[in-house]
Amino acid sequence: MPTRFLLLANVLVALLLVRSAAATVTVTNCASDVHCVAQGKKTVIVAPDDTVVVAGPLVPLSGTTTIQIFAKAIAINGASGGQISVAGKGRSIILDAASVLVTGSLHSANPNGKILVRGTDMVQFQGPLDVDSAGDVRVVCSGIGCTLSIVGVHFQANYINIDALGDIVWDLNNLEMHGPRDLVRITAEGGSIRKSGVIMVALARGRLAAQAEGNKVDAVSEAVGFCETCQQPTPTPTPTVAGKTATPPLQTASLPLGTPTGTATVPTPTLTPGAPTPTPTACCNTEKSNVEGRLFVHAAGDADLTGDHYLVAEDISIAAGGNVNLTNAELRNDFGKCGEITVSAGGQINIEGATLVDDDCRGKPDVSELNGREEVPRTGFNAVVGSPAVDD
Repeated sequence: MPTRFLLLANVLVALLLVRSAAATVTVTNCASDVHCVAQGKKTVIVAPDDTVVVAGPLVPLSGTTTIQIFAKAIAINGASGGQISVAGKGRSIILDAASVLVTGSLHSANPNGKILVRGTDMVQFQGPLDVDSAGDVRVVCSGIGCTLSIVGVHFQANYINIDALGDIVWDLNNLEMHGPRDLVRITAEGGSIRKSGVIMVALARGRLAAQAEGNKVDAVSEAVGFCETCQQPTPTPTPTVAGKTATPPLQTASLPLGTPTGTATVPTPTLTPGAPTPTPTACCNTEKSNVEGRLFVHAAGDADLTGDHYLVAEDISIAAGGNVNLTNAELRNDFGKCGEITVSAGGQINIEGATLVDDDCRGKPDVSELNGREEVPRTGFNAVVGSPAVDD
């Protein structure tokens, strides 16, 4: 069997091993739902053995300002109008479960508010949708080998932290940063950062289950028969870590899974007059920072940033234990405050067609640092391959 299909089979096994929830709790309006409970300034939904489906526009109960959901699985069902809007301080929106699926928008209006989405088995955002925070956004997949997938999301925030112990699928996203001191961290601590694959997730019979492209239903539907006959390869033994059976890490290093799929529309960022404008693109990821922006992208395996456009005023740091693919990507920091562009890889750095513009600060000409070298030409030195479109 080809290696690619073995990898997809492993993904299916990992997702299908999520145990069935005891029940599905569907919430459309906290004002009329007994599952919503006021605790001080918080509206809390606690269902540790169940799947909670948000199928309407939730706002906090009267007298409270935040919404927190703790469950076995959580789905924000955008197809049914599911979204959450709050105005409180601190952790204003918390989604905390073993598996989390988000297809509806999250809005936190307070400058001191924080959106936290945390899972241990799987976290997936399926856009198009908005994640807006006047403060911070944190998306964490904390289980061993836990896969985090974010596709087609329009972020607005001052600080964004994306962290997973497994792979991160990062594609078709648009980041609008405000601050003026803003920071983005994307870290695949035990895996690779890659583009969209063919595996999606759906809610069926009160559980989150894998879905292959070509056999689609709405991402968060409650189709009773769906996935009863999905592909279910024979599960392979999983390792035990500190007495707990762990989801096996996805073996995707040095093997991209293909081009992005889906029809998500990436919103156009609002740009500061006089600042560089991202090259138009029908795919991939785009970020525009303010005058003191920083971007850190780190992966234990590969980092596939093909076609991405990152305009960050100060520092851009990309590091991978495997390969870094910057084919047709755009990295530039030639606006706002002085900074550096640094890319390092345990394998190769591919800059074919890339636009690399490091600022010439304080009268000193500068180029990006690739695998420790700040000189042109690149080809033939320090495992850097490809011919860039611009290298300045």
